[in-house]
Amino acid sequence: MNKQFTKSPGYVSIVTTDWVKKAVLRLGLLDFHQSLSEGLIVANSRHISCVATYASTLLVRALWLTSNTPLLVAIQRFCSHGEFHNIYCRITRNSASPAPSFYKMGEPNWFDVTPVSDEDIIASPWAMLPHVIMICMSGEGTIDDFRRLLLDRNQGNWRPSQPHNGTCQEIVDYVSKLKELNFAHFMAHCSAHHDQFPFTLPDDEDALERVSDLIQKGLGERASDTFKAARDGADDFGTGRSMNMFTIEHLVVEFPGMILKELQGKPTVYGCRLES
Repeated sequence: MNKQFTKSPGYVSIVTTDWVKKAVLRLGLLDFHQSLSEGLIVANSRHISCVATYASTLLVRALWLTSNTPLLVAIQRFCSHGEFHNIYCRITRNSASPAPSFYKMGEPNWFDVTPVSDEDIIASPWAMLPHVIMICMSGEGTIDDFRRLLLDRNQGNWRPSQPHNGTCQEIVDYVSKLKELNFAHFMAHCSAHHDQFPFTLPDDEDALERVSDLIQKGLGERASDTFKAARDGADDFGTGRSMNMFTIEHLVVEFPGMILKELQGKPTVYGCRLES
């Protein structure tokens, strides 16, 4: 039994990467499927396979659009008072937008971004439908600035963070920015800046060069240029090392009503478990 348990992550990873390959074939992307096999899918020494972050995000983003998958973004945003606010946005496909390009950075009209309140989530019939849930962190500055907010500077220990329940003009202004968010761009920037694999490649091969080369081979030179531009522009957009917009910490499938209940019941910061 213990041996089977030890091997189970490898089995799950094989099922997942096999699904990715089949989904790419269903989209008719034969050259991209070849790039997956040639190195966008990698296994480590424990035989756990994974897909490069940017490549998998392109696929998932396309499937969200074609299948009308709803998303709920739960953002824990720190204001200058040193406390955080829970902010929610529902992300849905804009049915009036033309068919999106698989590899492009993305247009503002691909997704509709709708800020929703606690009361909206409680009262809306969609709250009991499964959503892709993104729990995200946000604040002015960088991840290092965010870390300092959570650490007691004298002791080097995590200090408790409290929700800021009063009206805050900073948050009002931030929500106004969210309404104009190009969510397709966010996904491209965030995934391009993220580590492409959760482990070092054999012979210390540069993961970014591998992904760039195989994206070019599978999707063309423009797609590779888009990957580089998405990575280089992540901080200016407000993700990557920047927290000005937000960055993803957790990604799950759940009912929005359950996530709201969880965040209301445990008023704490859920992301960025940085070491002291």
